[in-house]
Formats: sequence, C-alpha cells, structure tokens
Amino acid sequence: MAESTNHNGDAGQIGFIDDVPSEYLGAVAHLDDANRTRQMAEIDSIHANTNSRTLMVWVIAIIFIGLNDVAQMAAKPPLIKPEDRLITTETVMSLIGATVVQVGGAVIAIVAYLFPKRA
Repeated sequence: MAESTNHNGDAGQIGFIDDVPSEYLGAVAHLDDANRTRQMAEIDSIHANTNSRTLMVWVIAIIFIGLNDVAQMAAKPPLIKPEDRLITTETVMSLIGATVVQVGGAVIAIVAYLFPKRA
C-alpha cells in the first residue's frame, strides 16, 4: 500500500480517515444527511402515491356498486328494469374494452422503458 503524509505530518496509509482533512469531514457528514433526507422524501412520496391510488380505487368501486346496486339486479322479479339501469351491459363492455386498450398501452410503455432499443 502506498505511503503518504497525513495532515499531522505522520506517515500513514492512503485511504484511511487520517488522510482526509478535517474540514472535509463535515462536508461528508452533510452529504450523508442530504442523501438520507432525499431517500426519506422518496419513501414519503411513494407512500402518498400508494395511499391516493388506494383511495381512488375505493371511491370508484363504491360509485360503481352504488349506481348498479347489485342487490336490486339479483332480485326476482327485478326491481329495476334493464332499460332503466344507469350502467347497462353495453357500458360494462365499453369499460372493459377501454381498460384492455389502456393496459396494453401501459405495457408497451413499460416494456419500451425497461428494454430500450439499442442503436
């Protein structure tokens, strides 16, 4: 290992903390705190994103079930006639078709991001 003279004038090995001047040690500690703060901010952002998505899934599910009222659809005789329903079978088919198209687009975007074409 190479020998060097540290800030005290003593001979020491390169790579040890004695080789780093004391004024730089504070900067290293500051960078470590900044990195930790950035990581915590990213984690908080991920949690907020997950929570907001979960909330929206519940809201949409409640609205969908409320508008379609599963109990009334299963009743014999039906309390709501098929032509009086707010969400018809055509609406459900359109939603499923649109969802398939959106998921396909998302898969294409993710694959293009994860596996970029090399020029």
